Amino acid sequence: MTNDANARLSEPVDTIGRPERATEILAFESNYDSFSEWRRLLSPLVHDLEVVEAAEIRDPARVKYAMVWNPPYGFFQRFQNLSWIVNLGAGVDSLVARDDLPAIPISRLSDPQMTRMMASYVLFAVLRHARDIPRFERAQRRRQWHKIWPRQNHEISVGVLGLGELGAAAAAEIARLGFTTRGWSRSQKNLPGVSCFSGDAALIRFLEGTEILVVMLPLTDTTRGLLGERQLSALPIGAKLVNVSAGCYH
Repeated sequence: MTNDANARLSEPVDTIGRPERATEILAFESNYDSFSEWRRLLSPLVHDLEVVEAAEIRDPARVKYAMVWNPPYGFFQRFQNLSWIVNLGAGVDSLVARDDLPAIPISRLSDPQMTRMMASYVLFAVLRHARDIPRFERAQRRRQWHKIWPRQNHEISVGVLGLGELGAAAAAEIARLGFTTRGWSRSQKNLPGVSCFSGDAALIRFLEGTEILVVMLPLTDTTRGLLGERQLSALPIGAKLVNVSAGCYH
């Protein structure tokens, strides 16, 4: 008997004599999400895929997919056959900024509830500045009556820097309340009620007309340092900043 024949006979076989194919693994890694709940939901949908918590994996070669949130540095080095990563959130900053990430596709979650929560927070922050709430709070701490006549929403220009899924939703909510709404993105977007700017050449012009700037860009090689002294100096005097992003400053 040849060595090849011995090798074939040593493989596991199914009931009709064909070699079994080892089940591929989806590795799960998150300190914030419930593994048991994700496995319960995923298992009926992926019959030919084993969902395993990363710490319990004994055969890294079988791992083809990873579902992660903020995995520890070096996490991906174990899995040489990894072909796809699912990020358990909309922001990929923590992934694309690291140097141990394999050159494979990354998907992120699109959660309508998370989008609504982010848009509502941005709207809260914009309204706080539009209604001069910080000035009222300072007067309150001094036990002073401080009357400020409010401006109409359409008199206030709000700019959203980054018009991805979350940024576009936030801009839509801001426009819905009647603010003069502007948006900037790398590529041209068309959003109802939003004056859209695109590309590096339009950034300063976008900033010059923005009284309340909302930053919603992820941290990538193209956004790192996007806002420096020159860019921030282009904002009107007294402009306000709402930063729900990370890493785009010098």
